[in-house]
Amino acid sequence: MMLYLQSYTFILKLRFFQHPLVQIHLAVFLWGFTAILGKLITIDTLGLVLIRMFLAALGFFVLPLTRAHIKKLSRAQILKLFAIGAIICLHWLCFYQSIKEYNSSSIALVCLGTSPMFVIWLEYFSRISKMISRQKIIISVIAIIGMYFIANGNKLQAFSLGTPGHYEWAIFYGILSSLLASVFTIMNGKMSNSVEPSVLSFVEMLSGGICLLFFTLLFSNFDFIQKINTSDIAYILILSFVCTNVPFLLSIYALKKLEPFVVTLTVNLEPIYGLIFAAILFQEHRRFNFHFYTGVVLILFSVFLPLLITKWKKA
Repeated sequence: MMLYLQSYTFILKLRFFQHPLVQIHLAVFLWGFTAILGKLITIDTLGLVLIRMFLAALGFFVLPLTRAHIKKLSRAQILKLFAIGAIICLHWLCFYQSIKEYNSSSIALVCLGTSPMFVIWLEYFSRISKMISRQKIIISVIAIIGMYFIANGNKLQAFSLGTPGHYEWAIFYGILSSLLASVFTIMNGKMSNSVEPSVLSFVEMLSGGICLLFFTLLFSNFDFIQKINTSDIAYILILSFVCTNVPFLLSIYALKKLEPFVVTLTVNLEPIYGLIFAAILFQEHRRFNFHFYTGVVLILFSVFLPLLITKWKKA
């Protein structure tokens, strides 16, 4: 653990990694591997998320900044963070289950691109946003059409809701994962102004891990422990520390210096990185037809459109 902390501190001291654009792109690049690692890890979804959350919590706790600010939390803040942590836990369960259902990281990544659409409507129904603009309705329609093409993008079988198979379940869990991501993103947006980011993440990771631990104690017998092999251990450590803790901390440093537009635009590149990695490492692009990639383009267009419109208006 000390080696992890020392290595991260050393990297940040290098002049190249002190540039905010380098920091945010490196963070997104590392996030792009989360789906790939989820596919490589052979243990079931429950064990994967349980171990990742506890290790990620440990990674945040060793940071001096976390330990210095954690005592400042009020009871109300702790309860809210525990609730958000439980939602993050469910999000990761659905995300990795989507990957394992069809043994494909591409579907989970593309479905995650629908989260801006969910944010639009969740903010409206929760009265955070008082009205839905024509632009937001267009974005939602584009995303829905994109998902229609994704559903019909399997080369091996036709999409069927009547008799759902692994492909249909992968899409279902992917969309549910996206919805849950939208929920905790909105909730974290409210908490981030009053809680130190590393403390926020530590409590959320710890609480999610605790919730999942209780669930495992009640309904499972920890079979996944016996199935963990050497490769799984290595991949889980990389997933938890390199692809969770490090990119989060890099993104915090970048946020202090970059415009929100640049940060948001860059973060939305995560599905693109992931799809490229999946194509190179697993040849996943061979499973899907023209409809799938039409859907990918539409969903990515719906993600970037509001950002581009905002930039054009300011120009």
